[in-house]
Amino acid sequence: MNNWTLDALCAQTDPELFFPAKGENPNLGKSICATCPVIEPCRAYAIADPSLTGTWGGLTRQDRKYARRALVNTERQAA
Repeated sequence: MNNWTLDALCAQTDPELFFPAKGENPNLGKSICATCPVIEPCRAYAIADPSLTGTWGGLTRQDRKYARRALVNTERQAA
């Protein structure tokens, strides 16, 4: 992991909040991420690693899938 993880709010919170069971609402974990001082590096890390599960950088696995797709589309348009 990176040094930013030491300042992550998730490291000081119940990890279950960031890994809700299928069908459970991820919004509590997302709300904690929204106030985290390291949300940006966490989000970038999570978007770059499609194998991660749970909520990272305020994004669920599905959210990150959409973010990666949007990033690819943006890069294609720029090329």
